[in-house]
Amino acid sequence: MRKNTSSKSKKQATVETTPSLASVLVVDDQASIRETMVITFRREGYDVQSAESGEQAMEIISRIPLDVVITDLRLSGMNGIEVLI
Repeated sequence: MRKNTSSKSKKQATVETTPSLASVLVVDDQASIRETMVITFRREGYDVQSAESGEQAMEIISRIPLDVVITDLRLSGMNGIEVLI
């Protein structure tokens, strides 16, 4: 009688999570442009916030750490340059 000396290696299941690339704020008063940019950046793995006005953007900036702000320059009320400075 022969003993089976081959050992079967146990495969371990690993769950890999992809960390977010960066946190991004998209600011645009035109909903279609804003939502298209949000969808595009999220598909690429970015953590995305959005705002429809400069004032709303400033509120988000004050409470969430962000890596990048992408803004329309011509916003009603506070303009994009004012958001950035």
